[in-house]
Amino acid sequence: IYFQYSDTDTFALNGLSVKINQGERIAIIGENGSGKSTFVSLLTGLYDNYIGKISINGKDVCENLSALRNHITVMFQDFGHYEFTVKDNILLGNLDKEVSDSDIYEAAEKADAIKLIDSLQNNLDTNIGSFLDNGIYLSGGQWQKIALSRTFLNKDAKVVILDEPTAALDPFSESAIYKRFLEKIDNQTAILISHRLGATKFADRILVFEDG
Repeated sequence: IYFQYSDTDTFALNGLSVKINQGERIAIIGENGSGKSTFVSLLTGLYDNYIGKISINGKDVCENLSALRNHITVMFQDFGHYEFTVKDNILLGNLDKEVSDSDIYEAAEKADAIKLIDSLQNNLDTNIGSFLDNGIYLSGGQWQKIALSRTFLNKDAKVVILDEPTAALDPFSESAIYKRFLEKIDNQTAILISHRLGATKFADRILVFEDG
């Protein structure tokens, strides 16, 4: 794959070629600007102006974006902080599916968010965020657990990607989250992206990105 953003003359991905097998735990590491997040953007069909071929299970990623995104779930570094209830926050991205409260609690348990939810006055129906009436302020780590719950809720996902969502945490906390995450996924392909080495000890394979 060769890809460059429209406002630059350099390639963000410059001849990248990789095959990932179903069920593998892959750690992708590299310095900022090495192409890690660009890789995720192309894998999820956010750009189509690349040279080369990107396929999942033999099908081009851009041929059926709705099916692609039903089977990939991503938590980005700049994950959303949505000022709704806890329940609506976790449901976002899965609004077209029938989801029960027990499904939400199961996803929250995997994300280590149960203790947080149980501590709130209205549990799943608690407003979170500082702009809502009776909204509860959450710390960065608490927002992170809510966002991670959203990632676990999509049971149809064959590929689960964490794109440096723990970059603001200390290395010990980051390592603990990655360990718990990999223990809780079910025969899914996991791609962990980081610029630190902590994620690599849980991976089957490590990909090092440098200059695309």
